[in-house]
Parts: sequence; structure tokens; C-alpha cells
Amino acid sequence: MENHKYGDDEEAGALALAACVSHIFPMALDTAIQLNLFEIIAGAGGAQLSASEIVSQLPTSHDGAAAVLDSLLRLLATHSLLTCSVIRLENGGIERRYGLAPAGKFFVGDENGVSFAPFRALASWNEMQFSLKDALLEGENFIKRIYGKTKYAVLLSTAETTKLLNDGMRAHSTAFMKKTIKIYDGFSSLSSIVDVGGGTATALAIIIANYPHINGVNFDVPEVVQNAPSYHGIEHIGGDMFVEVPKEMPSYSSPQTDIHAKYASGMDVIMSTKLEGKERTKDEFETLATKAGFAEFKEPRSYKQACQSQEWKQAMKAELDALHKNKTWDITPLPKDKRAIGCRWVYKLKLKADGSVDKYKARLVAKGYNQIEGIDYIDSFSPVAKVVTVRILLAIAASKNWLLHHVDVNNAFLHGFLEEDIYMEPPEGYQIPEGNVCRLKRSLYRLKQASRQWNVEFTSKVEAFDFVQSKHDHCLFTKSSATGFDLGVAKYYLGLEIARSNEGVVVTQTKYIRDLLLDTGMTQAKAASTPLPTGAAAELVAYSDADWDSCLDTRRSLTGFCIFLGSAIIS
Repeated sequence: MENHKYGDDEEAGALALAACVSHIFPMALDTAIQLNLFEIIAGAGGAQLSASEIVSQLPTSHDGAAAVLDSLLRLLATHSLLTCSVIRLENGGIERRYGLAPAGKFFVGDENGVSFAPFRALASWNEMQFSLKDALLEGENFIKRIYGKTKYAVLLSTAETTKLLNDGMRAHSTAFMKKTIKIYDGFSSLSSIVDVGGGTATALAIIIANYPHINGVNFDVPEVVQNAPSYHGIEHIGGDMFVEVPKEMPSYSSPQTDIHAKYASGMDVIMSTKLEGKERTKDEFETLATKAGFAEFKEPRSYKQACQSQEWKQAMKAELDALHKNKTWDITPLPKDKRAIGCRWVYKLKLKADGSVDKYKARLVAKGYNQIEGIDYIDSFSPVAKVVTVRILLAIAASKNWLLHHVDVNNAFLHGFLEEDIYMEPPEGYQIPEGNVCRLKRSLYRLKQASRQWNVEFTSKVEAFDFVQSKHDHCLFTKSSATGFDLGVAKYYLGLEIARSNEGVVVTQTKYIRDLLLDTGMTQAKAASTPLPTGAAAELVAYSDADWDSCLDTRRSLTGFCIFLGSAIIS
């Protein structure tokens, strides 16, 4: 690094010196708040006050108090919290007079008594001091190391610190939400809001006061929620919002030097040294909401509900774009001797193996139950891959030390060509001339023949590339294809979680088990080392009823087979 002497760059040197004494300003600000200096100056009704006039309202008889206070006020003025005017006195001396600058007014209570002062008191709470060096080098959580519990647990341990926390966060939320309400109009289209880490619901209360039609859910740790006041239209829910916090903080751009960036960076440093506070991405918030039980909140049940979410609107647009690109239909008048079937939107969150959100999926499906056999469709059978085929493939891959990849064909069923004339009413949100309908040229999901036509089309395409179809499983072809989208190493397939290592392949169904426990209300159940009573019958018995005559058309038996372990059916 190039060596510089002081004075070579006076501005840079001045910045470095200012950084050396930067800890003095927070001390001065805390003193001003503790002595109500902002309130005293505001009480002058816009007039400026001297240090002596302010000292006269303080509980002190110290002769040098005015001089010390003048130094403190000058420092606040250099940070644009106060204004300062210099008055020349008759005796030749000078007197500085101070007033509130626009930024300083935020430390004076508004009509509801809310200001930034409680938030600063919370930020400067003596127990909030931490060792940044230990946090950086060792991942040390200072408060947890000293007290054996998290920052919030310490704050909520006494009535005094609980009030400090609630007042500070109320001040912070009030200021930001007032500004947000003025500049953001997106709340009007919402019907529900979940505030994750909402504290005592101050932010939600401000939103709902301006938009009474919204239903609010305030989600925070139980210790915080139990102290939250009751608000009309807000439900308080306690839960663990600190699970699965990312270990690293994302960096999207180079650091900025404006005042907003300095505030955000300061908060990041504080939060990054506490294990219970990290920056979350949008996807991580969606995962948190899903795991907290808000899946129904995320999946709309109607087109009207979906239109309230930008994500779902984009998903519907993507679906319509795919249908247009695929030339799924033509717009035409409905023939007099024909009838049109209906259609509807179906919405689903696609999840990864760990339960996190993978994709918002909107699917346009036909009301196939209105189709008439022999007119709207003839054949509907299509083969499905056998589980035993998947197991054999995994076993071979393990023995041969192969890497497995899976391929996804976007909108697979939409690639099949229809052999019958089918007319469909236009989907919601799709504008066409009055009296016209969609004449389907390709398959649409939930048409009776959709899966069959896709299978016919797929088989013809892969065989054209010299694929060989298995006689034992018509979904198995023994040549790979570059067609479709490579999703990478296979990790999750049909509910099976696949883990590959040099020692072999491990297949589990952890997510399925968790979902099953959630559905049956058994998430809090304790594991038993002996699931069956000692000496209980554990004989494996299988029953089969493969009566093919039960359904000559579909070739399906009524029951197939069932397997019991003791008296419990397991398959």
C-alpha cells in the first residue's frame, strides 16, 4: 500500500480524525435525550435558545454547565439535528442560539407522543454493547455468552427493559410506517397481511387504520406477542421466527455512502453479531410463512384472490404466454351444433425437499368432467412409470457410480395434439370478442385424453431419436435426451428425497413424514424406541385381489394388494 504523510490529502485526513472521535456523537445524543433538550428547545415555539437559557430549565447549579452544554449543542448542530445562530453581544462577546433542525424534530413527541428518542434509548441500552471482534472471529454472541439467553429474552426479563423494547420498536415502526403509507399505495389491493417479527403490531395497526378492509396477522416470538395490545382486525400468533436463518448476508452491490446506506449498514453490523438476527431474502420469508402454517394464505382459492398478488398474476401471465407460444387454441365462433366446456385457474406452491418455496405455479385446467365419452374423447389410458423401475435405476446408478439427472418438460401435457374437436370457454382474465370461444388444437390439463395424447406425442418424438421403449415399462427408454430442462443432480422425485455419496444412494421421505405428522396433529409427539409393545405379533401378511374381470375397460382390479405388519396395514 502506498505510504502517505498527513497533509497530503487534507480532506481524507479530516475524515480519518473525525472517525477517531465518532463515538462522542452518540454520547451527546443520548445526553440530549436524557435531559429532554429537544423538548425544551421545541417548547420555545420556534425561537432559538442560548445554552444559558436551556441550562436554567435543567436541575443543576453547576457554574460551568452552560459552557459544557454549548459544546454539546454545537456537536448536535454539526450533525444537522439543531440550527445555530451567532449573536454579537454589546460587550463584544458572542452568544450561540440553537433551534430545532428538521432532523431534530424527530426526537420530539408527535401528537401521539411518539418520537425517535425511545428507539435511540433501545439502541444505546448498555447491555446492547457487544464485542464486534469476537463476533467476527469466533461467531460470538456477546449477550448470549454473558446471560445464557438471547437479546430478546434478556430484554423481556424485567418490566423496565420490556417497556424499553416495546417503546423503542413502537417509535421506529411508527416513523417508518407513516412515511410508507404516504408513498406506497399497494395496500389497497390486499385482503390480508402477515407481519413476520411484527413486535406489538404497531406497523400493522397503522396499515389497518388506513385500510380497514385488511385482515392482519402479527407473527412474533411468544414472549413479545403476549405483551401486544389488542387491535381490531389483527390476530396475534406466537412462533419461532428465528429458525433456519442464513449464515451469510447477501451482497447485491458495492457499498454506498449516502445517509440511508450508512443507517442500513449500521443496523446490519448490529444484527450480524447476534445469532438470532440475520438478513432474510424474500424466498426465506416465504419459507418461514409456509412452515408457520400459512400455506392457505399463500395459495389463492379463486381468480379474484390471485389478482391481489403480483406473484400469482405473473404466474398466470406465464401460463397464458406458454399456451399462446404452444398454439394451444384458435379463437372462433361456437358452431351451432357444438357446446363449449368450461375452464378454471388452479394455483399451487411448488416446494423444494426442505419445504422452501420453489415456484408459484398457476395452471389453466379444463373442466373435463363435462366431456362426453364417444364425442369429446375416445381413449384416455396412458402408462405411468413404475416405482420398481425407479428403484432399479437408483440401484444401477449406485453400483456403477453414476450421477443421476432429472429432466422437466415445461407444460408437458400441452404438447399433445387433439384428435377430436373440443371448444372451451375463455379463461378468466382473457379477453376475446363476444360470442367467440377457444377451439382447442392441443391438450389442456384435466381433459380426459390429455395424458394419453401427451404420451403418444412423447413416444413418437423419442423413438424418432432412436430411443428404445421397454416392453415391461412403457415409460422407460434406454437412451438419454437433451430435450427439456436439466434440473441438475436428482435430489427430490415423487416425494422421495435422494442423497448420493461415494458409498451409495440413500432414499428417505422426511418431508412426507413431517407433513403426515402435521396433518395428524402429532408434531409434538415424542419418538419411541420401541414402536410396538414387547412381544406383539409382527408377522408380515399380504393379501391380493387381482380380479381383472372387475373392470374390463380400464383393466384395473378393485383392490390390488394390501400388506399388514401385525394388525396394521402398511402398504
